Amino acid sequence: MVQILNPAATRGNAAAPDIAAIDTLRGKVIGFLDNCKSNFRPLADDLADILQRDFGVTTIIRRGKSNPCEPAPDAVIEELAASCDLVITGTGD
Repeated sequence: MVQILNPAATRGNAAAPDIAAIDTLRGKVIGFLDNCKSNFRPLADDLADILQRDFGVTTIIRRGKSNPCEPAPDAVIEELAASCDLVITGTGD
């Protein structure tokens, strides 16, 4: 017997929180959550340079996960949420 699994995540029923739009990046703190895949760091490095040089971002905070298959620890999520105006995360495939 062959079992086929659907890897798509299901959507929760909770309403998305209201989040205010950022009117400017000047003076902001931007976080990067590295998923530890090989191409994320170079992408984040280039993006951080552009954000600071061209958009006036003052601080970049970088944190990472232990491996791409696990969620980030709660402490990392809480730190980024408390410290950053915007967090960028993604895959580096």
